[in-house]
Amino acid sequence: MYLMVDVVVNHLASKDSPPSFSSFNPFNEESDFHSRCLITDYNNQTQVEQCWLGDDKLALIDVNTEKDEIVDTYHDWIKTLTGNYSVDGIRIDTVKHIRKDFWPSFTSSSGVYAIGEVLHNETDYIAGYTG
Repeated sequence: MYLMVDVVVNHLASKDSPPSFSSFNPFNEESDFHSRCLITDYNNQTQVEQCWLGDDKLALIDVNTEKDEIVDTYHDWIKTLTGNYSVDGIRIDTVKHIRKDFWPSFTSSSGVYAIGEVLHNETDYIAGYTG
């Protein structure tokens, strides 16, 4: 049997508004996240990558994956996760909500087979996430 795990890199959930950033781990500073803005235009790639999913009742707070310290933390985390649990593959949630150049080093750090979810209905758009 093979083991594939589902991972979420893009966001953390908060039922509090405003979020209590100090309750998160390992990212517990407000600066570890993009500023609050909800996505209103899914055709605007900047909004898609830097605004929050969810709503005022349940915010999915967008992690600032442009910060080198956060990228390094994610690389260490995925390598440890796949190694400690003998994971054979990862399925990555909400891939289009993080800049494309983040993914090659993240998946390489995992050391396992990786697939990602890009919810979109245009082949040309999705094609940019392959490879």
